[in-house]
Amino acid sequence: MRIEKKYNIKSLNTFAIDTIAEEVMFLEQKEDFADASKLIANSDVNHLILGGGSNILFTKDFNGILISIENKGIKIVEDGEYFALVSFSAGENWHNSVEYCVHNGYYGLENLALIPGKIGAAPVQNIGAYGIEQCDFLHSVKAFFDGEEFEFLAEDLKFGYRNSIFKDEKYKKYIIYEVTYKLHKDKEKINTSYKDIREFIQKKDIIKPQPIDIFHAIINIRQAKLPDPAIIGNAGSFFKNPVYDAHLVSKLQIKYPDMPVYSVDDHHSKISAAYLIDKAGFKGFRKNDAGVFNKHALILCNFGNASGKEIFNLSEEIIHKVREIFGVTLEREVILV
Repeated sequence: MRIEKKYNIKSLNTFAIDTIAEEVMFLEQKEDFADASKLIANSDVNHLILGGGSNILFTKDFNGILISIENKGIKIVEDGEYFALVSFSAGENWHNSVEYCVHNGYYGLENLALIPGKIGAAPVQNIGAYGIEQCDFLHSVKAFFDGEEFEFLAEDLKFGYRNSIFKDEKYKKYIIYEVTYKLHKDKEKINTSYKDIREFIQKKDIIKPQPIDIFHAIINIRQAKLPDPAIIGNAGSFFKNPVYDAHLVSKLQIKYPDMPVYSVDDHHSKISAAYLIDKAGFKGFRKNDAGVFNKHALILCNFGNASGKEIFNLSEEIIHKVREIFGVTLEREVILV
């Protein structure tokens, strides 16, 4: 196992925060996962598991062990007439894995194209975009704890909005090693529930859209709205879309009729956090190198040499202003360290 001491982790987080970790463990082989899981299970040492560093903000140096997931591999576990089970090592890049599936006839994840991060982080956060969540297709997860390998089926993981049991204290020391998805083979079974997707298809004069068309639509839409983390440091959506009592939301809609609202169930509605931040005057706002992207108000950015503390302070300012104007409290999606 590769271990680095006093390691600069700027390259290990998509915010590109220039900070130091006391120790970084790079897990590549199966035995690395077993050894690392045994170490953290039997120790009170401060630790953090990194799945690409795409959903985290370091506000200071990390005094403890960072575990970077680096194993690689994709295998077809079962290849049936209508469905396939495809397993990915946790260290595989998420977008590259989605691309592999689409080009090899395994469909379902195409709406999640271009999301930054690694496969192993997807079930922890239950990533989602453009009408689907990864849990819609997840079959199982393999993870190590205290040197032993455990398998969880999708129904074991208690998925919610950007949530799973891996965020519970009891399971935070489990290190995900492999993730398996059950994907379909129907080229005509696609999700076009988002208006942006339908508009892209119409603009391209695609009469009979297929998963590959959705894949390219999502890439086009995201590239037009979102900054590339390789160029501008960011972690994608910084805040969750707030879910509130539907009656209270309907009152807000009277005052703000253009506010995007999505029904969650009979009693709750989801409000667009980007809309609230934009209306509060923060879209395109910048203070030194910490700012909000000018094309999407949900994206907080490091435009050069911003510290994690500066970005955190900006997020606090946004939360306070949105609460003051709308009476709605935003919740961060990113993990603060």
